[in-house]
Amino acid sequence: RPDFHPRGWTAELPRLDAFGTLIFQVLGQQLSVAATRTILARLEGAFGGHLPSPEELLAVDPQVLRASGMSNRKAATLRAVAERFVDGD
Repeated sequence: RPDFHPRGWTAELPRLDAFGTLIFQVLGQQLSVAATRTILARLEGAFGGHLPSPEELLAVDPQVLRASGMSNRKAATLRAVAERFVDGD
């Protein structure tokens, strides 16, 4: 199939900076790409149409992260990563 693009799914992702890439990697562990994209879209919706910055993620109630569809563990991991970004670690 000459029209097949094995990395075509990446065009359906939001624009990812370094922190956004880590969000994608944490969310995508043990999930399908479709499920990960759904959770990313919900997370963007919770933050006004964009993925959160580390500061924004830390400022929000953890239940907002859970409401997007991620597990408690993934939410805790993302908060730990965000703390390291903010601290410069």
